[in-house]
Amino acid sequence: MILKANEDIIHLPSVKNALETKKISFDNPKKFDEVLSNYKSLNFTANIENPKGDMEVSINTIGEEIKKMLEVSSSLYIA
Repeated sequence: MILKANEDIIHLPSVKNALETKKISFDNPKKFDEVLSNYKSLNFTANIENPKGDMEVSINTIGEEIKKMLEVSSSLYIA
């Protein structure tokens, strides 16, 4: 693989900054993928334990909000 130095290296500072500011944590990438796969299958019970980065917190928040919406929708249907 040949790197296009000018094009590829220009993005390194933003990637480095994102990792340093903990916007994305790759402590357990397998769990991250597992949770997203569960969401894709409409299973919103999964979450990322001990989220450290903004991305992990956001994924958990999305799951929680969808669960709340489904509970409200279900209660309206039953009533």
